[in-house]
Amino acid sequence: MIRSGKDNFRSLSVTHGAWVGGWSPDGGKPYGQVTDGTWSLLLENVGTPDKLFHLPSDPQQSSNRFTTDIDHARQLYDGFIDFLTQHGGSPKMVASFRQRF
Repeated sequence: MIRSGKDNFRSLSVTHGAWVGGWSPDGGKPYGQVTDGTWSLLLENVGTPDKLFHLPSDPQQSSNRFTTDIDHARQLYDGFIDFLTQHGGSPKMVASFRQRF
């Protein structure tokens, strides 16, 4: 996105059903993802996320690297929580996601 002649890029891209009315405190689908363009963390409505993919080496997202690269997963998840907080996520929603990982 370009504004006023300056480049303003987000460091993360977040997709999640919470933003289209799909968040449910009791779980279920839909799920989403958070990515920085290099790593992609899949988000579920229930439990800890457990699927992380390195996009340059695995564009098909078939080799789960969650356990071997958990620090990257944590960074992406923290970014997701920040996104929720900054973009109108209710305190209940943010707290629910925060305690999962």
